[in-house]
Amino acid sequence: MVRSTFILEQTHKLTSKCWDLCVDKPETRLGSRSETCLKNCVERFIDINNFITNRFEKSLMEKRSSDTSFD
Repeated sequence: MVRSTFILEQTHKLTSKCWDLCVDKPETRLGSRSETCLKNCVERFIDINNFITNRFEKSLMEKRSSDTSFD
């Protein structure tokens, strides 16, 4: 349940930030510039989250490895 809430919160943050960055004014359709900007914004958000997650996992594994070497 906590993970679902976290994912939902992140989705709302992403939507808000990308919308504010990419959409000048709401219209009936997205212009190609806005559509491209939104796509790039989402892709960068995913890339950054993956990078941070991978760094955190690597750091955690290194810590666990160093903790067990002193047993």
